[in-house]
Amino acid sequence: MSKLEEKIADFHVRLGRIEQSVEESKQTKVDSTYENIVEFVTACVALAFCYLGFGLPNHYYQYLFGFLIILSLYH
Repeated sequence: MSKLEEKIADFHVRLGRIEQSVEESKQTKVDSTYENIVEFVTACVALAFCYLGFGLPNHYYQYLFGFLIILSLYH
Protein backbone atom coordinates (compact mmCIF):
# COMPACT_ATOMS: atom_id res chain seq x y z
CA MET A 1 0.00 0.00 0.00
CA SER A 2 1.15 3.47 -0.74
CA LYS A 3 1.42 6.15 1.89
CA LEU A 4 -1.73 7.89 0.65
CA GLU A 5 -3.75 4.67 0.80
CA GLU A 6 -2.56 4.06 4.36
CA LYS A 7 -3.64 7.56 5.37
CA ILE A 8 -7.07 7.07 3.82
CA ALA A 9 -7.50 3.69 5.54
CA ASP A 10 -6.43 5.21 8.86
CA PHE A 11 -8.90 8.06 8.36
CA HIS A 12 -11.76 5.61 7.80
CA VAL A 13 -10.83 3.67 10.93
CA ARG A 14 -10.75 6.85 13.03
CA LEU A 15 -14.02 8.06 11.53
CA GLY A 16 -15.65 4.73 12.37
CA ARG A 17 -14.49 5.04 15.98
CA ILE A 18 -15.91 8.55 16.25
CA GLU A 19 -19.26 7.47 14.80
CA GLN A 20 -19.41 4.54 17.18
CA SER A 21 -18.61 6.67 20.23
CA VAL A 22 -21.24 9.26 19.30
CA GLU A 23 -23.82 6.56 18.73
CA GLU A 24 -23.01 4.87 22.04
CA SER A 25 -23.23 8.08 24.05
CA LYS A 26 -26.38 9.20 22.20
CA GLN A 27 -25.21 12.79 22.01
CA THR A 28 -28.15 14.83 20.80
CA LYS A 29 -28.87 18.53 20.98
CA VAL A 30 -32.11 19.50 22.66
CA ASP A 31 -33.65 22.85 21.78
CA SER A 32 -34.28 25.00 24.79
CA THR A 33 -37.16 27.41 25.19
CA TYR A 34 -34.68 30.26 25.65
CA GLU A 35 -33.09 29.60 22.24
CA ASN A 36 -36.51 29.53 20.57
CA ILE A 37 -37.46 32.85 22.16
CA VAL A 38 -34.16 34.44 21.08
CA GLU A 39 -34.67 33.23 17.51
CA PHE A 40 -38.23 34.58 17.41
CA VAL A 41 -37.26 37.99 18.81
CA THR A 42 -34.33 38.22 16.39
CA ALA A 43 -36.64 37.46 13.46
CA CYS A 44 -39.13 40.11 14.62
CA VAL A 45 -36.39 42.73 14.95
CA ALA A 46 -35.08 41.85 11.47
CA LEU A 47 -38.59 42.17 10.04
CA ALA A 48 -39.03 45.57 11.69
CA PHE A 49 -35.72 46.80 10.25
CA CYS A 50 -36.76 45.55 6.80
CA TYR A 51 -39.97 47.56 6.96
CA LEU A 52 -38.07 50.62 8.17
CA GLY A 53 -35.44 50.27 5.45
CA PHE A 54 -37.58 49.32 2.46
CA GLY A 55 -41.01 50.63 3.41
CA LEU A 56 -44.31 48.78 3.27
CA PRO A 57 -44.84 46.48 0.29
CA ASN A 58 -46.98 48.09 -2.38
CA HIS A 59 -47.56 45.12 -4.69
CA TYR A 60 -48.85 41.62 -4.02
CA TYR A 61 -45.77 40.07 -5.70
CA GLN A 62 -43.66 41.37 -2.83
CA TYR A 63 -45.76 39.40 -0.35
CA LEU A 64 -45.64 36.34 -2.58
CA PHE A 65 -41.87 36.44 -3.05
CA GLY A 66 -41.34 37.11 0.65
CA PHE A 67 -43.49 34.10 1.51
CA LEU A 68 -41.62 31.90 -0.97
CA ILE A 69 -38.24 33.01 0.37
CA ILE A 70 -39.28 32.32 3.96
CA LEU A 71 -40.70 28.96 2.94
CA SER A 72 -37.50 27.98 1.16
CA LEU A 73 -35.28 29.15 4.04
CA TYR A 74 -37.44 27.33 6.58
CA HIS A 75 -37.06 24.08 4.67
